[in-house]
Amino acid sequence: MKRQVDLWGYFKCILIGLSLYSGVCMSKYSLEKRIKHFKLREGVGSSPYPDAHGKSIGHGHFLSKKELATGKVYGFNFKKPGGLTKSEMESILKRDIIKHDAEADKVLKHFKINKQSLSPTQLVGVQDMVYQLGSSKAKLFKKMFGAIKNNNWEAASREAEKSNWFKQTPVRVRDFQERIKNIKETPEAN
Repeated sequence: MKRQVDLWGYFKCILIGLSLYSGVCMSKYSLEKRIKHFKLREGVGSSPYPDAHGKSIGHGHFLSKKELATGKVYGFNFKKPGGLTKSEMESILKRDIIKHDAEADKVLKHFKINKQSLSPTQLVGVQDMVYQLGSSKAKLFKKMFGAIKNNNWEAASREAEKSNWFKQTPVRVRDFQERIKNIKETPEAN
């Protein structure tokens, strides 16, 4: 079954200067910068590689039991000779960014935080955290999200540093801290 194009959504994105990707308006700049950032921070492999709690593929895509059993991620076969191509890995990364950004919205709603109250840079910090940890683990950071809700960026930064997350991946937490304390209007993805 062919996917129907949302012409009105596409038109709205063009009107405000954004690209439509998987039905979501997203700044091409923002998506490209975040792809570059994840490529620097995540493991990479065209075939499954060990991760903290199982196996991942591509640029940090955690493989579910179903994906491991079928050998497919979003329809891409990683069991074929040579595994995934660079293009397939990037396509998976783009889809994962969209998916985890939606999950980050749910985490913010869970803590009754209006995402409009965050600068774009701060929002990217939360989105990247959810990309790395997943929404269920991100929801364990109650004090940190409480500090975010109260616009206490220093306290949110301290709470992130007091976590196992920091012990396991200090560079990723430093990325988060830099972003959450940044109230500028332009996301900076290193």
